Amino acid sequence: MSLEELKAQAEKLGISVTDDSTEEVLKTQISEKEKALENDVEHWKSEAEKYKSEMQKAAQKRDTFKKDKDLLAQKIKTAEENMKGMISAEDLEAAKTELKDLKKFKSDIEAEQQAKELENATELEKAELRHKKALEDFNKELESKLAPLSAANEALKKEIEDTKREAKQLRLHGLEAQIVTEAAKLNAWNPSQVFHIVKDNFEFDSALGKYTHIAKDSKGKMVDEMSVSEFLESFLSKEENENLVKSKMNTSSFQTDKNKTDDKKTSSGKYNPKDPEIIKEAADRNMEPERYIKVVLETRDKIQKNKQAA
Repeated sequence: MSLEELKAQAEKLGISVTDDSTEEVLKTQISEKEKALENDVEHWKSEAEKYKSEMQKAAQKRDTFKKDKDLLAQKIKTAEENMKGMISAEDLEAAKTELKDLKKFKSDIEAEQQAKELENATELEKAELRHKKALEDFNKELESKLAPLSAANEALKKEIEDTKREAKQLRLHGLEAQIVTEAAKLNAWNPSQVFHIVKDNFEFDSALGKYTHIAKDSKGKMVDEMSVSEFLESFLSKEENENLVKSKMNTSSFQTDKNKTDDKKTSSGKYNPKDPEIIKEAADRNMEPERYIKVVLETRDKIQKNKQAA
């Protein structure tokens, strides 16, 4: 018996169960409880009542099932009787022919009635009836001619929308190519990544036929306009985006006087960005020496200082 089954049996016997209850403990508690209940008359009376109630429920379900079964059988029988009275294929075809004849008969009657109306009407009424008939005929003819034009118009609309969507996609591909090319020129690590980051910053100018970046103030008024290359040069030059650009290491700094090799700090106590060792460590992390000093070395000093103070 699994742990879950033991828990269920224990709860049924009125044993308190917790998440920490083990199989061994539950088995012991269940065994003790069952022994204690062997001579408990009230317990067995209660169990007998439960069993009796369950038997009654089962009997009710059986009766309900039997009723549903009988009802379904009656519905099937009724459906079969109804199907016997259904029209055959031959009768259906005859009914269609009769309906067609009736429609023609109705049309002939209406034409005859119209002719009699014209015969008994005054000249003015005749003119009005002829005008009404001519207008109805014209509207019918107009609708029949407009129907294919309407269908062609819908097809043309769809074709225009498809063309617009394709043109937009092609323009976006052109923007991607331009951004990737310019980002590569600006020494970006991953030009494609740059495209996905900045693409939403550009709008297509249909008059100029190219994408530009429009800078606006808080009121939505345009304050500046930049080309793709101008925007990327500004974007990649920002300090928060330096991780997107390859480090431009100053190799000439390695030619520093050898006598200063061990001089990592200036007289003011700050690290020397021209120290060859600092330059090498910064290059290993793809960072400028000044940035390496600020972000790594000085931060490390602050942490050590705070630990000592604590």
